[in-house]
Amino acid sequence: MQKNKCGKGGKAVYAERQYMQHQTIINETIQGNTMPIIRVEIWEGRSLEQKRELVEVLSKETARIAGCSVDSVYVIIDDIKKQNWGAGGMLCSDKYPD
Repeated sequence: MQKNKCGKGGKAVYAERQYMQHQTIINETIQGNTMPIIRVEIWEGRSLEQKRELVEVLSKETARIAGCSVDSVYVIIDDIKKQNWGAGGMLCSDKYPD
C-alpha cells in the first residue's frame, strides 16, 4: 500500500472503518435494533479513566433517552492534536498553548 497524505494506508483504513460501521448498522437494522453511534472529537490528553467514564455515561444516557439497550450504543472517541484543530482562523496549538 502506498503512503498518502492521510499517512500509511490512511484512506484504505478509513474506507474499511466506514464499511464496517455501515455493515454493523445494516445488521442491527435487520435485527430490529436501534444503534446510536456517538462520535466524540476531543483534544488528546484525557486519561483512560476519563474516557471510560465518558463512554459509560454517554451510553447510559443515550440508551435511556432513545429507549434502546446500552449494548446497542456505540461511542467513538477521536483524540485530536491541537495542531490539527483550527478555531477562529488559528490553529488551536497557537490559540491555546499548554
